Amino acid sequence: MTKLKKEIQIDGPANLLATVPYLLGFNPEKSLVIVAVKGRHDQVVVSMTLDLPEKMEDLDATFMNNLKETLKFLTSEMQRASDEQKFERALEIRNQLNRLQNLEQKQIIDAQNTQNQDVIAFERQGEQMHIVRFGIKRGVLSTKQNFCVDYETRIKQAFVMAFYQTNTLPHEIIVNQAIWGDEAEKESLETVLSQLRGGKVVFTLPLRGNKLALVKLAEKNSESNIDHDSALFDLQRALNLETLPRVIECF
Repeated sequence: MTKLKKEIQIDGPANLLATVPYLLGFNPEKSLVIVAVKGRHDQVVVSMTLDLPEKMEDLDATFMNNLKETLKFLTSEMQRASDEQKFERALEIRNQLNRLQNLEQKQIIDAQNTQNQDVIAFERQGEQMHIVRFGIKRGVLSTKQNFCVDYETRIKQAFVMAFYQTNTLPHEIIVNQAIWGDEAEKESLETVLSQLRGGKVVFTLPLRGNKLALVKLAEKNSESNIDHDSALFDLQRALNLETLPRVIECF
């Protein structure tokens, strides 16, 4: 088992916004957050927060209304560019849409959350399994670990069970892929880990919402450790492929 880089990779404004609550430890719903980027490697530092006064409460609704109108306008523009066969322009607008839609999901943690969580993302590349773990303590993203292990049958379950023999168990383990075969096996794993922790442990495989955004962030960090085009990972997930595609044929 090889431990790799510890830095958290953030690729773009949307993921930066999604990460801010974990750096602060709360959701800045009515706060001004100043984020500074410095150094040769664009290190991100959250330097200051300022609570907004109550009289500015309507700013949230105004912003969301403007955002929805902007999304509607860009969708129309993308369709028009496509109809006119201006495909490069349509792709550019689609990328803008994706970034703005991510803004609607920027708050990816409940401000009242006091439970510890782990987020674990698995990505297979050939005969190796790349694993990223985020540790979240009382709502704050506190640790990141990268591992690379040889692939074998049931490696995901084996890794999790071995890892928590020597590491602190959280209340919730959020995964990007099921490490169990059926619901009965899932409950069995939760029972074993709960006994080991001395308190309840649950697995979550999110399909939507804030926890899915966490999983996506972990997957992006996994991709940064593998020398492949991220589009191949998107295709692998969309088609539920066991490994990255090597040959693509079009008819």
